[in-house]
Amino acid sequence: MAKPWLDEEIAYLRTNAGFLPMHRIAEKLGHPLGSCWGKAHELGVRATSPHGTKSTRETADHFGVSTQDVRRWADRGCPHLAAEAGRERVRRFFDIDLVSDWLDSLTKTEAA
Repeated sequence: MAKPWLDEEIAYLRTNAGFLPMHRIAEKLGHPLGSCWGKAHELGVRATSPHGTKSTRETADHFGVSTQDVRRWADRGCPHLAAEAGRERVRRFFDIDLVSDWLDSLTKTEAA
């Protein structure tokens, strides 16, 4: 059974989700990472991605492609961080510079 959320934990999540990486908040509160992401979403709290990375949506917007394209890139080996978000869902985070380098390497390989 999932640990219930206390009012103090919700207040901590609301206060820190925009400033601290979610994995740090999860460690501090003793809730699973996916539970923290879910609660932030439920509360409408904008959370930060780990280490200045971008979400799948933000990465797709940056490159002008769909989120499905970005998920395919990850499946094909594009560097990313992955975190379980519950119910067999995985949140992926991307460093834009590493994605650019990876895409450049694909272009060079296909041109050869």
